Amino acid sequence: DKMIGAVRLEQKRVKKNTNYCQIPPVYELLIDTCYPRIRTEFDVASDPYGHEDQFTPTATGFISSFGGMRFVQDIDNEATPEAVIDILRGLRNSSWIDGQTREVTVIFTVYNPAAD
Repeated sequence: DKMIGAVRLEQKRVKKNTNYCQIPPVYELLIDTCYPRIRTEFDVASDPYGHEDQFTPTATGFISSFGGMRFVQDIDNEATPEAVIDILRGLRNSSWIDGQTREVTVIFTVYNPAAD
């Protein structure tokens, strides 16, 4: 088996404090932000975030399929294991995944010549 092309990490995020995400009154002094589940494409967040808005959304796949905006990190297939670890550590240190994250997908292509 041979991996072809880059590895792509795609993240789907939810908007904060929507109408159907209510903080119970007993917790209002402790919790100031509500993160609901994704019910429709209008719940998918597409605002840049992170330090100085370092993460910006990219349109991926079918736009009509439940919110086509994703936050994407591509990892070159020629990257060394150390470079990949550095990229992943950088994402972790920059809070790429946080309370608004609802889905992270890892996409890659593998070719198996024996299957032809």
